Amino acid sequence: MAQTLTKHERNLASIIHASTLSKFFIPFGNFLIPLVLWTANKNEQKFVDYNGKQALNFQISLLLYSVILGIISVPLVFGFLPNIFEGGLLRLD
Repeated sequence: MAQTLTKHERNLASIIHASTLSKFFIPFGNFLIPLVLWTANKNEQKFVDYNGKQALNFQISLLLYSVILGIISVPLVFGFLPNIFEGGLLRLD
């Protein structure tokens, strides 16, 4: 028989997912607030445990992708910057 979810479990899972938007107000809030909510409730409710893991996994993945793209873009930016200061990328002689 399938276990029914309580309204509290659904609300808490929603709050964990919505708390990732706190990064716009609090530095690293997208990690800290879901982490605190998840660790406080992961042992009592399996649904909250699963959703907390999913929310944190997604935020960590976004951080890693951003760092990798930033590392890749640094040589590209510094490769084009000298040309931009010397008269632009397209030089019409």
